[in-house]
Amino acid sequence: MIDAIRRSLCLGMLGIMVAAGPVRGQSDRVSRMAERLLQARDIPDWEQAIHVFSEINDPRVLPTLFKLIEGPAGPARAEAAGVLWRYNTKEVREKLVALSQQADPATRVEAAKSLCLMKFTAALSTLEETLASSDAEVRARTWRALAQIPEDGARRLIEKPPRAAAADTVWSAFASYLHDRDRPAQLELLRKTLLNLPAAALLAGKRDPRRADLDEAARAAEKGLRGRLDAAQALFRLQDGPALEILALGCADPAAAELPGGPARLLARAGDAALGPVVGALAQEKLAFRLGAARAAAMLNLSTEARRGALVEALGAAMGDESQMLRVRAIQAAAAQRLQAIVPRLEAALRHDDAHTRSEAARAISAIGSDGAFAALLGRLDTEPERSVRRALYESISLLRSSEAAKSLLPRLKPLAEQSQRSAQAAEEASWCLQAMASSGEAAAQLALRLLPKLDGDREQMMIELLALSGGESGLAFFMDRLREAPPDPEDPAVRFFDSLNDSFAPRLRQLIESETAMWIRVILARALYRMGQTEFGRGVLWALRHEDRYLRKLGAALSRGLNLPGSVELLGGLMDADPATAGYAARSLFADGSSEAIRVYLERLPQSALRRRAPVPLTNYWDGESRALHPTQKDFDADRVWVAFADDRLGRPYDLFLTSSSDAGKVWSDPVFTGLTSFADPAGEVPPPTFSLKVRGRDVTVAWTSTRAQSPDAVRPQFKTQQRVHAFKYQDFFKDRDQDGLRDLEEQALFTQAANADSDGDGLADGEDKNPLAPPPDLNRDEDVIRVLAFSHALYSGTLLRSGSRLLCVALPPGSARVPELAAFAGLVLHLRPEALSALWQATGAGFPRVIFGATRIDAGSQRASQVLILQRDPRDRLRLLVGLARRGDQWVVTGMSPEEP
Repeated sequence: MIDAIRRSLCLGMLGIMVAAGPVRGQSDRVSRMAERLLQARDIPDWEQAIHVFSEINDPRVLPTLFKLIEGPAGPARAEAAGVLWRYNTKEVREKLVALSQQADPATRVEAAKSLCLMKFTAALSTLEETLASSDAEVRARTWRALAQIPEDGARRLIEKPPRAAAADTVWSAFASYLHDRDRPAQLELLRKTLLNLPAAALLAGKRDPRRADLDEAARAAEKGLRGRLDAAQALFRLQDGPALEILALGCADPAAAELPGGPARLLARAGDAALGPVVGALAQEKLAFRLGAARAAAMLNLSTEARRGALVEALGAAMGDESQMLRVRAIQAAAAQRLQAIVPRLEAALRHDDAHTRSEAARAISAIGSDGAFAALLGRLDTEPERSVRRALYESISLLRSSEAAKSLLPRLKPLAEQSQRSAQAAEEASWCLQAMASSGEAAAQLALRLLPKLDGDREQMMIELLALSGGESGLAFFMDRLREAPPDPEDPAVRFFDSLNDSFAPRLRQLIESETAMWIRVILARALYRMGQTEFGRGVLWALRHEDRYLRKLGAALSRGLNLPGSVELLGGLMDADPATAGYAARSLFADGSSEAIRVYLERLPQSALRRRAPVPLTNYWDGESRALHPTQKDFDADRVWVAFADDRLGRPYDLFLTSSSDAGKVWSDPVFTGLTSFADPAGEVPPPTFSLKVRGRDVTVAWTSTRAQSPDAVRPQFKTQQRVHAFKYQDFFKDRDQDGLRDLEEQALFTQAANADSDGDGLADGEDKNPLAPPPDLNRDEDVIRVLAFSHALYSGTLLRSGSRLLCVALPPGSARVPELAAFAGLVLHLRPEALSALWQATGAGFPRVIFGATRIDAGSQRASQVLILQRDPRDRLRLLVGLARRGDQWVVTGMSPEEP
């Protein structure tokens, strides 16, 4: 995944440099490319970038190369010297002679190579000298240089026996091959080096491996990795059929899969020439070779539909394999290559016994977009038993944007709306369904407006949400009226509606912004217009960020997301010290910016940010109005006061029992207190909620409580026990707070903090204030801490990690003393817990989900690239594994991309 971003950047550079067009357009592209090279900005592969730049016929190329040679970037200096042979002038030759004698070793090699290619073979003495260097990389570069020099002197140097080091063996064979010295022997040497893997690395004995098996295989393959990467690079540079066939087999290397220069990434750069080798590898007997080839197939850059069609049979066979991982990779490759001919097999895969295979088939059908895609996905939705697959089906239907989606899915939404009253899972599925319905656009908007007058309560809110997501013209007047009523919450549907509008609305919005007087409306419209390319309206959002009014600053922080407004980064950084809600919006916008400047400001502000502090939980009146099974309540009256006991997730545990009271007929309610009573909550609504009665007499509180708990820690196959007890309390006991940290003793017991220690994690924040009361803040001088914080924050703010509204996130701590720092980006409470505490929490309450597990943090040898595995469990059966890629920009880590990993 990290290298996919690298490849796209490189291809982007190629497009900028060589795309056809008017002379002026070409001139502008050359200027932009020269600027990027000179600023060393986002250059993933200096050799490739400078090679392509040097081939442009433009008078500005040579002066740029000279500047690179004089500049501070070592890789740029060497690669620029290596292409100067194209400019055989006296000035260039004199420059190269000086470089070959006095520059750093890598630049000396490249300068000598350029001189030799100009027929100044005296420079071979420099290469003979560098071939004896103690630096393995200098020797490798020298072998590569000699391979390009068609001179007898170069051949004589190549004929000398190489050192015993692996790199010398590889690059000597490479040079010998290009000089036509016993090619079969050189190719065999490269093959043995590339495929020198232990049996465990090739998944020996594994017919249906899982991700854990692949991780174990990668660990087994670590030894000798550097030599295999050299062999892969050498084979790629040979660019002939036999070499690429070997390279396709090398895609089986599990340790090289995510590394720069891995075989699959190199094959992607080989274009059509890689097709035959990949198809051949897909037919190999060993599963590891087929897995690697399927991964490579998804990355191939093929020129025509006919060439892509050659993959159909090979991938179709892989889709029928007993290995889940191979099936999934083959399906993903079919989607990536948009193989229309494979759609019937994908539709058959929708009925496969394996849920993950069905999910990927749904996504592939949507990505390919055949005529019958909507009917196939909708038909499967009616019979699909697994929630995770239904989510994939809804998401896939959304991407199709069928005008039939709203009408066809309405019958599914109705029972989901009813079940949402008692099932958190049904409520979540209803949100998926609404998103899919909204993909119908104007048809969805008209449906929502037609139904709204007939509905109230939660059903009415669902139709408003559908209207907000639709982007339909019919919704504009409706939401403008709502905006005129009062300043909206930044997450209100009336605000989000404008994000769903396309550019055709720009003229209408320009008229509205001129006629509206409410400043919050003008700011919301300014954001929408800026997103539509009307950049002059960015000043409206900046005005809100600078305003002295707290609401407008909060609105501006929320609306800055994704705009990357010049001048906004420091303003957003300043708002991270505001209230927790505003700080959260500001942080989200900084992450959406993604630049090194934005991330630097985020990290600098984090230690003192309001993000680290718990936000007050608002009191929701569940006891008046529509009954909610998820929040059972009971009332009692004592003298002139009404008492209410209610179940709520104020601590993130769904059925904790709280007590509140009012002495003015319910106009004002006291701050709720936790009673210490709880019950098990099943997200599917299959475990009944607690039942109870309440009696309050003076300071005596009696609760007859019927609750459920899990008898064992088996969350996949739970066994439950229900019991009844009568609990007698003294009202004042609910307020005990021995350490005076703002967290009462009963709450400390529930959250695993220390009732006699005001700061359980010793970070300077009292437990009652601390959003992460069991974890220290990140050490910003420690790469691992920074990488984990950035990876989690990116995944969270992208909107793909957690359902909205979760008040508790658990972090599953690994065995031993491994460190996981605070996760301030999450809006609610975060508990870092060991397995035994997580088990106890789940058995008593059903909480403990969602939980995040931090997998491997990998930093490359040069500390320039890194990856972080995040595993999210939304519930015991729903597990999402993400790989987040990062890179250094200057001295700052930034996120470069994120993708789901195989299960």
